[in-house]
Amino acid sequence: MLFDPGIKTSKRDLFDRERELEEIFDAVRNREKLIVVYGVRRVGKSSLVNTALREIGEPFVIIDVRALYFESGFRGVSESIIVETLLDKIKEFISLSTPSPP
Repeated sequence: MLFDPGIKTSKRDLFDRERELEEIFDAVRNREKLIVVYGVRRVGKSSLVNTALREIGEPFVIIDVRALYFESGFRGVSESIIVETLLDKIKEFISLSTPSPP
């Protein structure tokens, strides 16, 4: 397959996004409190963010708020659902990062 439409996680799989990637790296180095990546659908925002996170090498979790929205039956996503999901993701990350006892 010449082009894989899935989300990318490596710089080598991104095309012509070096400037945006460097802007994210600069924002992280400058300890910006909020980094917003926006644009129309299907232009590679998720690939850009996933690649940046993996290149930075710091621990992270990703929450797909769209999925939460669909799961909640379009009533909107409450703060408690977001917090619960974040805690679940952190627990999952910790369990994956902690070696099993012998």
